[in-house]
Amino acid sequence: MEVQPGLVTKDYLDSLKFDGGESLLTISHNQPVLLVFLRHFGCIFCRQALQDIGKKLDDFKNCKTEIIFVHMSEMETANEYFEQFGLGGVKSISDPETKIYRMFGLVKGSFKQLYGLSVWAKGIKAATTDNLSFSTKQIGDSFQMPGMFVIQNGEFTYSYYHQKISDKPDYGRIVSCCES
Repeated sequence: MEVQPGLVTKDYLDSLKFDGGESLLTISHNQPVLLVFLRHFGCIFCRQALQDIGKKLDDFKNCKTEIIFVHMSEMETANEYFEQFGLGGVKSISDPETKIYRMFGLVKGSFKQLYGLSVWAKGIKAATTDNLSFSTKQIGDSFQMPGMFVIQNGEFTYSYYHQKISDKPDYGRIVSCCES
């Protein structure tokens, strides 16, 4: 199923470049890309996503998927978090002004999406069962909603827009979308 989020075109994917000049579009022609848009690193659900992806890292490597994170912090801070969750060396893009988030159709959350009762309940569960802690540290826009996309050959084959910040995507399904 092809999914085209937001206002993203192939030219826009080609404009997102990494060290060495390689673009997101070029990478997607060489292998599937899991593009993960994170909330701020103080968010328990952001850290839960990093933990979950870290646990599935071998599955993504087996299907030769490049994981790329988009975040709102400085690169040094982001790399410390990636390292902490076994994701050291991943590619990432710092987007403190959330321009890329908006291009991909990721919006600011409503009160219910950010602070609703079910969000608090899942936060408490994450703190107790996933051994994650609540944090008052905020690095980025605390209203920003996260999302995930799989891009292959410049085409979107999967998209996930969180309805609440506590939503957990089906990582098994995402891995299957990355298999060639």
